[in-house]
Amino acid sequence: MSFLTPVDTQSLPPNHYQSRNFEGFDIRGQVFPGSWHHANFSRITSGPTSTFQRLRQTFTLFLAFLAGFITAYAGSTFGLMFQDLNTSFWILGLVVGFLLVLFFGTALRNGLTAALGVLSFVTAFLIVITVALASQDIAGLTALSTLTIGGSVAGSVGLAASITLIQSRPLSLACSTLGLIIGSSFSLPFDFTHRDILWILAFSLPVLSLGTYLGHCTLQDDSRYKLLRNLAIQISTWHSTSFRTSDLTGANFSQAKLRFTDFRNANLTRTYWYNATFFQNNLQGNPTIRRLVTTLDGHGKIFDRLDLRGVNLDNADLTGASFIGADLSHATLKGANLTNAKLVKAQLYETNLSGAILTGAYIENWGISPETDLASIQCDYVYMRKPTEDDPDPCRKPDNKYEIFREGDFAAFIAPIIKTLATYQKQNVDPRELSVSAKTLDLYHYEGIDPSATAIALQRLAEQHPEANLQIVSLEGRGDEKIRVQATVADEVDRSELSEAYSQSYREIKSLPYADLQLLLKGMEEKDARIRSLEQMVTTALSSNKFYVESYHSLGDTVSEKSSINIQAGGDIGNVSGITGGDVSGVINLGEISGDVTNTINQLPDALPSNEPGLKELLSQLQVAIEAEPELPDEDKAEALEQVKVLAEAGQNPEDNFLQKAAKTAMKILKGTTAGLSETTKLVQECNKLLPLIAPLLLLV
Repeated sequence: MSFLTPVDTQSLPPNHYQSRNFEGFDIRGQVFPGSWHHANFSRITSGPTSTFQRLRQTFTLFLAFLAGFITAYAGSTFGLMFQDLNTSFWILGLVVGFLLVLFFGTALRNGLTAALGVLSFVTAFLIVITVALASQDIAGLTALSTLTIGGSVAGSVGLAASITLIQSRPLSLACSTLGLIIGSSFSLPFDFTHRDILWILAFSLPVLSLGTYLGHCTLQDDSRYKLLRNLAIQISTWHSTSFRTSDLTGANFSQAKLRFTDFRNANLTRTYWYNATFFQNNLQGNPTIRRLVTTLDGHGKIFDRLDLRGVNLDNADLTGASFIGADLSHATLKGANLTNAKLVKAQLYETNLSGAILTGAYIENWGISPETDLASIQCDYVYMRKPTEDDPDPCRKPDNKYEIFREGDFAAFIAPIIKTLATYQKQNVDPRELSVSAKTLDLYHYEGIDPSATAIALQRLAEQHPEANLQIVSLEGRGDEKIRVQATVADEVDRSELSEAYSQSYREIKSLPYADLQLLLKGMEEKDARIRSLEQMVTTALSSNKFYVESYHSLGDTVSEKSSINIQAGGDIGNVSGITGGDVSGVINLGEISGDVTNTINQLPDALPSNEPGLKELLSQLQVAIEAEPELPDEDKAEALEQVKVLAEAGQNPEDNFLQKAAKTAMKILKGTTAGLSETTKLVQECNKLLPLIAPLLLLV
């Protein structure tokens, strides 16, 4: 192996040592400051130099020996208090015993820091009383009790520190026992009895047991013993390899030997730890997470509500794993096997899931964003809800249990589901909250669709299954690509049965000769005039160059209202490009939209008397820039103006959480709208100037 000297790394400028390859290097004792994005540290050997490694081991064993030695003296002193017939000694012994019990109990329940704080307060109070009484006898007794208490604290903490540093309880306990034996031989009186030895043992066993427990908890990263852990890290990483405060985003530490390496305050976003050894010795982070990122084996394990932001789980086996309420934002799970995984309420914002397997996963109320990478997802079916006693049906998608998603279906399916036009127009509703309001039936058509057959099949389904309370929510399509009809249904119905019934009816109707099909359609039209409206929905979707969505309030009752919206291809959250009422042509009325935006902006208060423009003035400037940009198509102008309106609505109540989320999305969409324009265009320049000024006024930074 090669060996790096400090000059090798520290003499290189930051822009030179990024993305360096250190595979197989011995970097013990080296310091790596700055940024190391995607650097290759696989199979490295790190830690302290050999000299400091031996010094640290010697110090650790001596610390354990000293802990036992001091404990023996403290135990001997404690025994003396109960061997004298003097009442003062007995009272003192009881007080000391009470203080030790208080220290032990607080340390076990609330942690070492709290225990030391309580003990310090009580001891200080006793010293004040001693000084106030100004008695030599009492002063002597106080000194004796302080020695006993201090010895017990030093013994337990010293043993815990030794176990934490050397990470071997048997070795540390052996050294402490040796120190206890030698300390006892020095502390016992010349004419000692068996009772003197029993007092030392009775005192020492709880003290050393506490130290052993504290050391164990510190190794398990118990937050109650953070003080001891930080002290151990400080000692163990002295003259060791240090990545402290370094940026290791995307760095590769696979199969690395990382004994006592300092990663404090380092940026470890998406850092790869597969098969890294001794990573647990760095004494930081949750042990469960450490095992997961080093083994990439989470099969059947529970990670509920854990903070997993930025972890690297590429190609991990996570089949049947539970991530309920876990935060996986900014993580990477490329190629991970999430078959039957529970992702209920999991946060996956800006997470890389490309190539992952999600077949059978439970995705109820999971949180995704437009930046979540879902490319090449492998998924045959998913469950929209987690089974419960009251709801044993996990809401499988596709609804027909004999069908599976085709290639590309899943990515299109998980785009925010539009329940009604009204809720979507608000622009501030969390799609995860909508998903729990009703169960949906999703009907897919591939390789072409017959509008007449679809309309008749839907009408028949509603008539044959009135208990389903079938209500068309939306119809999505783009040109000749696949069409999805979505409807809400009653909770208790079998959606697989409904999906199969619809598919069978559609196939039978579609196979009819054209003349017979039109005759059937005409006959149904005489009974229910809405059949032509359903046919027109499908026809419009086929002829549209965008995703077309049309909402009906009910298929079984009189349609009292019909509205449509056009959504830009891609299905981004909140990416509304135009809203029309009762007009299925998709024609954009810029004048009407602009007037609506102006009215919303005018409801904002005027700027305070100063040289700085307020939110109202900034949004007005942005609106003018959008409307005047010649390189921006009318559809994109309508989209951008709608986002300006969202910002204005958020400005009227900037502390509203829903409005804040909507405003953040609107800012992203506005930036995306200008991304395709030249940097020299007026709109791009205005956005670059105005958006940073608008954000703080909306409390977005």
